[in-house]
Amino acid sequence: MTLNPAYTLSPRWPCPPGVHCWQTTRLGGVSTAGYASANLGLHVADDTQRVEKNRQAIAQRLQRSLSDFQWLEQVHGTDVVLADAHSPPVQIGDALVLRDHSRIGVVLTADCLPVVLANRQGGEVAVAHAGWRGLAAGILQNTLLSMQSPRHQLIAWLGPAIGLQQFVVGAEVRDGFCQSRPWLSRYFLPTTPTEILKQTAYFRVGLHAVARDLLLDLGVTACHQGFTQPNNPSWWFSYRAQSVTGRMATLVSLE
Repeated sequence: MTLNPAYTLSPRWPCPPGVHCWQTTRLGGVSTAGYASANLGLHVADDTQRVEKNRQAIAQRLQRSLSDFQWLEQVHGTDVVLADAHSPPVQIGDALVLRDHSRIGVVLTADCLPVVLANRQGGEVAVAHAGWRGLAAGILQNTLLSMQSPRHQLIAWLGPAIGLQQFVVGAEVRDGFCQSRPWLSRYFLPTTPTEILKQTAYFRVGLHAVARDLLLDLGVTACHQGFTQPNNPSWWFSYRAQSVTGRMATLVSLE
């Protein structure tokens, strides 16, 4: 297979000066089977050499050294790390903050929501891995607390994630969100039981809507969105659709 590093998208949002943000798809790499083709996750049992080739292709596309990339060991938690020239190449956490140009921050997803937060004037950017567990537990709140920028100066970009029609959760997930934030109940839509889901307490929910509401409530002044999965599912990895699958990357950096 010919390595094609060109499938790296730039979000459509009013990107602040000196801030860069990119989104990979599942296209343009060398992985095969369920990982086809641009899998960037080393933790999903894909061939390590293929993953490294995919990662190197992204580094070449961004004209940076792969050693500049700050990776996370994501655990669906709420820890936020600072990435700088002295930080180890892999840190445990589900969000990272950049305040200089030394690193490219990376979050990997396949259904979960990547959230980018940037100061309108530049100088600080963060990226968070916001699946339903992280959202409910407070990953966005912790990311904002870890940033130096006043919240009224922050704007957000919400990347590709599982869509409303595909994401069905139980009542315990809804309750985890709504016990302390009852207004979020409007985003949990009851769904008709099926032969597999015979209980009645199941709901469809859109991660984008929940995250946007949380961010605005926390003081972020604008949220932009792009590349929603249902628009073109062949572009995106989805763990719910295919449990043996790869991971896409949302990447941020500063000049």
